[in-house]
Formats: sequence, structure tokens, C-alpha cells
Amino acid sequence: MNDKKKRYLDLIERVKESYPPYDPADDGQKLRLYWCDECEEINLWTYWQGRGNLDAKIMLVGQDWGSPWDESSLNVMEKITLANNHKPFDYLKDNSSLTDNRLVQLFQEIGYDLNLPNPDLFFTNFILGYRNKGLSGKYQSSWADHDKGYFHELANIIESKVILCLGRSTFEGVLSAFDAKLPAPIKDYNDFIESEHNPVPVTLANGDTAHVFALAHCGAMGTLNRNRKKSTDLSNQIEDWRKIIPYIRKENVGMFQNKVIVITGGAGGIGKCIAEEFEKNGAHVCVIDTAPGGHYVGDIADKAVLEDFAQTVIEKHGRVDVLVNNAPPMMHGIDNCTYEQFQNALAVGVTAPFYLSKLFAPYFAPGASIINISSSRDRMSQPQTESYTAAKGGITALTHALAVSFAGRVRVNSISPGWIDTAYTVYTGPDAAQQPAGRVGNPLDIANMVLFLASDKAGFITGENICIDGGQTRLMIYHGDHGWSLDA
Repeated sequence: MNDKKKRYLDLIERVKESYPPYDPADDGQKLRLYWCDECEEINLWTYWQGRGNLDAKIMLVGQDWGSPWDESSLNVMEKITLANNHKPFDYLKDNSSLTDNRLVQLFQEIGYDLNLPNPDLFFTNFILGYRNKGLSGKYQSSWADHDKGYFHELANIIESKVILCLGRSTFEGVLSAFDAKLPAPIKDYNDFIESEHNPVPVTLANGDTAHVFALAHCGAMGTLNRNRKKSTDLSNQIEDWRKIIPYIRKENVGMFQNKVIVITGGAGGIGKCIAEEFEKNGAHVCVIDTAPGGHYVGDIADKAVLEDFAQTVIEKHGRVDVLVNNAPPMMHGIDNCTYEQFQNALAVGVTAPFYLSKLFAPYFAPGASIINISSSRDRMSQPQTESYTAAKGGITALTHALAVSFAGRVRVNSISPGWIDTAYTVYTGPDAAQQPAGRVGNPLDIANMVLFLASDKAGFITGENICIDGGQTRLMIYHGDHGWSLDA
């Protein structure tokens, strides 16, 4: 038995001794903490991921555990018993917990599949004892005072480089365990999550630095609070979790180190996701968008704006490594689209990509790449979409024309996204069934392909259009198929 394992088992025994054994006669009138004799690990979460692994890169920390003795916990405790006898513990099978299923989605954003055991992950709670009743609520500071020393020992045994804290109480507890000081008290937890002070570096006993991330809890109330009571979608938390990636994927940071990336329409949606992914990989990203923000603000339908933007980029960086023509044109149909609106759609969707390519032509670096964002509407249509569809058809054709003209100098490819939900909504039923991939897409599906096409790994690909639509344009749907019906 190695030293880490010995220290871990010793810690469990001391924590166990610090709590009374559960009293079945407890009437539950007062909320107390007990020790769960059936639990051989430091906390039930540890059975889910990282059981037996004490070299995890990431430690996920929740607030505290509910009651193992509640009727609702019996199924989990049966699995715990099996796990103690070295039987597989499939925590997620038939698990209806909103929190747990959202954790699955959030970990996917940083590259981990929680359906599979992973030695990089160790799950625990800051409070190591177990409630005698209920699942949550009425958290007590005395619990944190009791356990912060034990948690500090645990963190120094695991030596994770990243500690993810679900909720304010957890985050403040972990900081107290390390006696870490903040520049100022946390007045608003959402503001702190979004601030430059997150994550907080702490020093482990071995001298290494661990980064403690303040995150929202991903249960119903935690998500609502993270969205400032306005919605219950995960988009804000997904952005929070993506900020973790550079701290756990050091081998990927630098793929585009110091490369100059130009993105049109990069302030929101797919464009914003593309910009963030390049930034995570060390690039200098230059965005132009009509939305206000810390980027070049302007309308790419205007020739003078394009010229000034291009000059601004070249004066600052002297070259362009990747041009991503992403800004979407307006969508108007034959019944109501004016001449001016149609011209504007073509200006944004076709003319601007052409003219930026021309303006940057003398400044493209060796190995440069142009990536045009088209649409699956370049091959299929809905009624009343003529302006958008024409522009997307145009940029798909422009792609192979530019690829031939820039042959040997710049690779030019396009991507045709299908249904991409920029709010990362998880759809079920017919909306998911019509996608052979089984789900609706999200911006990261497109950004991943953009980074691939911009990399040396795609060095033999040019003049190509790649449709990323979950297979939707390959699926024929008739009345009665996949939950769809025709209302005559």
C-alpha cells in the first residue's frame, strides 16, 4: 500500500471517529450529522467517479450529502454495498436526478464522459458527514468549521490541480480550508464567477498550485440563481465551465499560439464560440460585429467599414493566419423582402467575405486558411427564406472559387451547419429523432470543425464544403415518421 492510500484510509477513520454513528431511533426533529457505516469511501460521490484513484487532475466538490437512510436513497445504498464488494457501480443508470444529468452535460463541455469511469476525476463534498434527514437546505457554518481541516488534508492527498466548487457555500468553505484571502468580500456570487478573480490559486502541501473555481450549483435553484432568476437554461454555466479548459488541457493550449484570427459576427452565437475556442488555444482574435463590446464595432455590409477594419487588423498584427466569415445575413422571404433587404443579405453573406479575402490577400501568412460559415440551407429550403438562402448558396460557391484562385497560398473551405441551438438546449422527442446523430447541435460542434480546418491536420483539404447537421439532410421524413405528422 502506497503512502497516499495509507493517508487516505487514515483520514477516513479519523473523520468517521469525529461523527457519531447513525442512531436509527433519531426522530429527525433536529438536523444532525452522522457517519454512514456502510460508506467505505470519504463521501458517497466518490463512488461515482474516482473510487480508489488518488491522483485525479480534477476534484469536484459539492456542499454536503443528504441522508443515506432516507427511503429515496435506498437504491443508491444498495449499489454502495455492491461497490464495497467490488461490483461495478453504474451511478447514472436510471438516474433521474436533474443535478447529476446536468453534470454529465457540463463535463462533456470540458472533454469528459461521466458515463465512463475516469481516473482524472475525484468527486466529494466539502462536508464529509451525512444528514439524518432531508437532501439539502439549512446548511450550517458549524459543519464547515468541523470539516475544513479534514477537507484540507483530502485536497493535499489527491493533489488535484483544479478544484471545482458547486455553489457559494462550497467555494467559501474550500477557500477557508486553505486560509485563502480574496481581494474583497463576495457581494454578488454571479459577479464573482464572471470576474477576473475566478479561479483563486491556492498552494498545496507539495508546493504545487491548485486553482479553485467558483461555479454555480447545477440543480434547478442553482441554475436559476446563476441566470439571475431569468431562465433555467445552462448557457451561462457552460460558459463558466469552458473557462476551466486551459487549466486542465495544457497540451492543447498553444495550438494556435500567437496566430492572428479574424472572425466576422464573433460577438454572439456560433461566432462567439469560435472566438473563445481560438483564444483558449493562444490566438490573437480580431472580431467585427454590429453588437457593442470590446471588439471592432461595425456593419460589414459597408465597404468603408471593411476597409477600415482590415487596416486596423494589419496595423496591429501585420498578418492574418485564419479568416472566418461567419456573420449571418438577414432572412426575408419573397413575399415581403425588399430590394434593399435582399441586397443587404448578399452584401453581408457574400460580398463581405469576398472583399475581406481580397483585402487580406497580400497579408495571409504561410499556411493560412479561410473558413466560410454557410448553411444546410445551401441545399434545402423553407418557404420565405430567399435572402438568407441565396446568400448561403453564394458563399458555398464562393468557397471553391477562392480555393482555386488562392491555390498553393491559402486553403479555403466552408461549413454548412444544420440545426444549431446557441442556447445549448437539450431537445427530446421528434426534435431529436429527426437528427440521425440523436440530438440537436450546439456551437461547439461547429467551432471544433473550424479549428480542425484551420490546423495543419487539414493541410490536404481545400475547396470543400462540410455539412455538420447531425445527418438531418440525409433523413427522409414522411407522414408518421419520427413523431412527425402532416396536418392536411
